[in-house]
Amino acid sequence: TLTLTNGVDYTVTGDDWFVQIANNHFTGMGRTASGSNQNLDDVSVRVSHSGSDTTFTRVGSANDCRVDWQVVQFTDGTRVRAKGVLSGAATTLSVALPGTVADAGKVVPFITGQSGSDGGRNNWHSGLYTAVLNGGNADFTRGRTGCSGFVSYAIVEFASEWTVTNEQFNNPSGTNGQNVTIATPVADIAETFLHCTFRYDLAGTAGLDEVSVRCSLSATDTIQTLDTTTTGDADKQHSVWLMQHPDISVARYTGTMAGTGEEEIVDVSIAAVADASQTFTTLTNDSTGSGTAFPRGYINHLLVGTDTVRIR
Repeated sequence: TLTLTNGVDYTVTGDDWFVQIANNHFTGMGRTASGSNQNLDDVSVRVSHSGSDTTFTRVGSANDCRVDWQVVQFTDGTRVRAKGVLSGAATTLSVALPGTVADAGKVVPFITGQSGSDGGRNNWHSGLYTAVLNGGNADFTRGRTGCSGFVSYAIVEFASEWTVTNEQFNNPSGTNGQNVTIATPVADIAETFLHCTFRYDLAGTAGLDEVSVRCSLSATDTIQTLDTTTTGDADKQHSVWLMQHPDISVARYTGTMAGTGEEEIVDVSIAAVADASQTFTTLTNDSTGSGTAFPRGYINHLLVGTDTVRIR
């Protein structure tokens, strides 16, 4: 475990905030040097809150594990209705929406961290969950069991000015850009950000190229997925949350990490944001590699200046 203290590691007031792991799979990235192959329980990490402090927890303890994180805090009437951790051996873990929720149509169940207890490398998808609303519950579902799973969450009810929609679909067959037509188009992709959750419904061993799928909003009515293999496309399940507000500004970037070192760090230049303290990042990726040389393909992302995002 590692605990962050409010007032020392960050400063927040009130209750309408949460800490989210800044990683394409909302978990740890692994060793900070000489990475090599690592097991799920040593790298995957969940988040818990005690008062205004935050704790990161993993099951394993081999070597060190880098965890990048960001605080998401709302000041516009958006409410964080609950924060917590679910755990168990079941395929689906559920939590009831709090009675304080006024409009379930404005609710997003954010995954803030996720992990599994498997001590090997063949079943990393045991620690990947999708997040959906199911009646009065938030359901978090993974595609493989066989070990204990953990998912940390924040139940957020957005203010009235926000438009919130959810799209659930399996990966279209094919690679290099498959399009999914969304049921409720957004008005403007520059005013819309995504919370992409993904699972892989496979009982057996999964490779690097199967558990990472890039997912982006490419048009007002289109979500594009990209992966490097067609294996198991029907079992690659997405639940994508789309949040739109007329006063936010969303910029999108894409690039390639060549695999040149451990840690491999790429600083991406972006159009300068007006205020780094009011900006956060999110990332999805696809990965080559049919084997189980994890945690390759698990990538951290952080805004490290008004004009730079660090991809690690």
